[in-house]
Amino acid sequence: MKLRWSRWTPRHAKIEFVDPGEAQVERAQLQDQFPSLIEAALARLRATGMEDDGLGDAWRAILSLDEDEQQFCCAWPMLVAC
Repeated sequence: MKLRWSRWTPRHAKIEFVDPGEAQVERAQLQDQFPSLIEAALARLRATGMEDDGLGDAWRAILSLDEDEQQFCCAWPMLVAC
């Protein structure tokens, strides 16, 4: 998978997306690193005193899925990579 990101500071928000870049990664590597990306984003939001607009709640819900729910999600591969 090819990932590309850019530096961006929204005009009406106190958040900033830092350091542009690009990377070619294997799907498994992306899946392994994705939780760290979400946790880092949440940590930055907390550090700046900003609301996470539901990201934290959604992430905790995903992490709390039981095995049956995970298997159900895997039945829809276009929604969740398993």
